[in-house]
Amino acid sequence: MFDPGPFPALSRAALQPGAQVRILPAGRFRPGDGRPLRAPGWYLDAAIAARLVAAGAPSGSDFLIDYEHQSLNASKNGLPAPAAGWFSSLEWREGDGLYMAGIRWADPARDMIEAGEYRHVSPVFTFDADTGAVTRVVSVALTNMPALKGLADLARLSMVPPVAALPSAAPAVTPISSEAQRRIELRRAVDRLGSDRAREAFMNAFGTILGLDP
Repeated sequence: MFDPGPFPALSRAALQPGAQVRILPAGRFRPGDGRPLRAPGWYLDAAIAARLVAAGAPSGSDFLIDYEHQSLNASKNGLPAPAAGWFSSLEWREGDGLYMAGIRWADPARDMIEAGEYRHVSPVFTFDADTGAVTRVVSVALTNMPALKGLADLARLSMVPPVAALPSAAPAVTPISSEAQRRIELRRAVDRLGSDRAREAFMNAFGTILGLDP
């Protein structure tokens, strides 16, 4: 079973030309957030990695890097899903894991990584429910809430959003209009962005358009 070990957080090294960032470990591994799995854990080896590398990105072009998995949530919360960057390929390192390569960061993401406002990445992938074998890498997100502790480049490793990312339920007190509910949900989504700087940048760009108060 995978042991996180003393791996460093995402650093400025990830911004250098030719940098590669590990997104999945080799072998058997599990998340630390308690989500149920039918298999004894997810699994990745050289043969599986070769298929992932050959398959490439779902779009047929580059893999997406977004913020806090917003590309998966945009249809639900109605917020924009800007790219934090892109990467062109996957590379396997025996005994170590799967890396994203050919990384191109968008300027806002580069600035936030440089400032230490984002320290982790979180891959989204599909897997075989019975064996746990990884079947496709979908995308990667910048995040500060990794589910696998101790690794800079491991976090929420499935297509299912973590419980912590879902809006908390609140008892109904007074009926409110659909427009008011929309604004509440948008505000909650903005509040879940990864850093004060990310929230401020979003509000400056879209707050007035969406009818949100600062």
